[in-house]
Amino acid sequence: MPIAPITSTINALTSGKPAAALRPKRVVPDYETGLRLDELLDVHAEAARLDAIAAAHGGNGEKAAARAEVLEVLKELVQTARERTEAMLLDDDGRGILCAQRLSAVQDSLIRLIYNYALDHVFHVQNLSEGERIAIVAVGGYGRAMLAPHSDVDLLFVLPYKQTA
Repeated sequence: MPIAPITSTINALTSGKPAAALRPKRVVPDYETGLRLDELLDVHAEAARLDAIAAAHGGNGEKAAARAEVLEVLKELVQTARERTEAMLLDDDGRGILCAQRLSAVQDSLIRLIYNYALDHVFHVQNLSEGERIAIVAVGGYGRAMLAPHSDVDLLFVLPYKQTA
């Protein structure tokens, strides 16, 4: 697909909206039915935890110390979610597809947490300009909602313009 239609779509969807309005909404895709995600990750509690880290650093989430704390929280969340997903795999008679879908859904939530943290505490802009908008697209196994255990996460960052040197 040529870049121009993607750019037009991004501009049409985001034009004139404040940054907070651009935050991804929590939509439960069909594949999440029956995944027991609430047992893997409490998104609201973890968002509050990240907000508290930024608040402890004067609301400035881009300070090195705040970023280090956020990174540790995210590592902990990934490890805990993987352990819980593995336990569920054994409980669910070894259904690997369900495990891969759970890992993908957890990764979706983690990326939303990171995006929202950056928007709220690092990139303090109320009305994003055209050049400051971004779309995050999952590709590969993760993009198909089939993230294998310990697999890498392939992301495509789509910007509404061509970057130059």
